[in-house]
Amino acid sequence: MSVSERMRGSRGAWSGRRLGPIWSRPFQRPVPVSASSPIALLALVVLLGWTVHADELSRLPACDSTQEQIDLPAESNNRVYEVCISPGLATLIVFFSTELKRETLTLEGADQFTMVEVGKRSISLLPSENVVPGERLKLTARFADGDAPASISFVLVVHPARATRQVEVLRQKRTLASYQQAEKEKDLQLQQCREETVRLRSECGGPRGLTGLLAAMRMDKNGVVAKTVTGGVSLHPASALGLRRAISYRASGLVAVEVVLEAPAGSLPWTAAGAELVGPGRRTLRVLPPWQSEPIDPSVTDGRVVIETEATEQETRGSFSLKLWNEDGTRSVIVSGVTFP
Repeated sequence: MSVSERMRGSRGAWSGRRLGPIWSRPFQRPVPVSASSPIALLALVVLLGWTVHADELSRLPACDSTQEQIDLPAESNNRVYEVCISPGLATLIVFFSTELKRETLTLEGADQFTMVEVGKRSISLLPSENVVPGERLKLTARFADGDAPASISFVLVVHPARATRQVEVLRQKRTLASYQQAEKEKDLQLQQCREETVRLRSECGGPRGLTGLLAAMRMDKNGVVAKTVTGGVSLHPASALGLRRAISYRASGLVAVEVVLEAPAGSLPWTAAGAELVGPGRRTLRVLPPWQSEPIDPSVTDGRVVIETEATEQETRGSFSLKLWNEDGTRSVIVSGVTFP
C-alpha cells in the first residue's frame, strides 16, 4: 500500500474538519504555486500577508528553539501546545512509543499548507506562502491505542522567519538519552549567554572608538573593510519598507550589514525587533539584536538599521538573505543577495 495519497479540496471544505485516510499523502493545492525547490523556499519564507491589523494578532512567541520535547502526562490536562511554523520551513512532529489514528486528524487552514503528510508515528508540515504572520491554526491528533490521553492538540503559530523544525512527543517516561540531550542543549545556551555577558561587559567597561576595537581584538592591520552591495541585492516585493542603500562590513571576527530603509506614504512607524542572516545551504548566522537609528515612518529619509554577527571569513562566504521583522511579525523586510567583503 502506498505511503501517501493526495489531498484535494478547498479551504472551506477542509478547515477544522475531521480528515479521512486521504491525509496519508501530501495534498495537491487547488491553485497553482511556484516550485518548492530550496531556492524557492528561501524566497517564500517571507510572508505575503503583511497587511494584517495588529489588534487581531496575539504576541508572537520567541520561537528561539528549533527542537522541542513534549512530555505528555497520562492524565489529560487539556493543554494545547504551541509550535512555531513559518512559510517554506518544514516542521516534523514525531511520536514515540505510540501510533496515530490517522483518519481522525484535524487541521485548521489545511489548504494553506504545501504539504501535510501523516504517518503512523509522525506528522510532516510544510506551510505555504499563504499563511499570515501571527495566525494560529489548531492541529489535533488522536492516538490509535485508545489509552489516556486519547489525543493531543497543538496551536501552530505562524512566525515570519523561524520555525520549530522537530517536535518530539513522549507518552511515557523520558529515556536517559533524552534527558542527556536536554542537558546538553541547556549547557550550550548557558555558555552562549556567558560569552555574550563577557562581551557586553568588555564593551561597556573598556575603551571606545578605535582603541576599543583594538583592545577587544576586533580590528587588525586591515581595519574595517566596507562594501557597497546596493546594486547586487534584491528586495522582496512583499516587504513592508523600501530599500535605499545597503553596505556590508568586515572586521576581525565580525561582520555587519547596514540597510537604509524608507516607509511608504501613510504607513505606521516601523521598528526592527528581530533579524536573521541565512546563507548557502540554509546556514543561519547568530546575529545580535538589530540597532536602529529611529522608528521609520514616511517622514524619515535616512532610516538606518544595522545587523551584526560574530563570524569568520569562511562562515560568511557566498550570498546571504537578510530578514527583518517588527515586534508582532506582521511587517517584514527581506533583502537577498547580501555578500561580505
